[in-house]
Amino acid sequence: MLIVYLTMASLFLAQAVGIDLSWQQQLVMVGVMMLTSKGTAGIAGGAFIVLASTITAVGHIPLAALALIVGIDRILNEGRVFINVLGNAFAAIVVGKWENDFDAEKARAVLARKRPQPVDD
Repeated sequence: MLIVYLTMASLFLAQAVGIDLSWQQQLVMVGVMMLTSKGTAGIAGGAFIVLASTITAVGHIPLAALALIVGIDRILNEGRVFINVLGNAFAAIVVGKWENDFDAEKARAVLARKRPQPVDD
């Protein structure tokens, strides 16, 4: 999801400042963003920093164009972080069930803020 936002934001910025990017330039930007965005989805403000560094590194779009989206990025960032954390939690549950290592009763107790009962072996 983060790469979609970064791609759309960079295309929006290019169009907003009147720059027509060739498909090769767009492909280079997407490639650089795919490499630089790893691990930043759960970091508040990480996407904006990745976008700024990619725009600077590639050099097709002026860095000042980021001022056009700096206000809305903070709101979008909160939604991206929430979806990322929710997705990570869901993936952990799916993998735990797949490996027969997920204890639903213990999970319910933790979510209800109760101490789980000790298990005797």
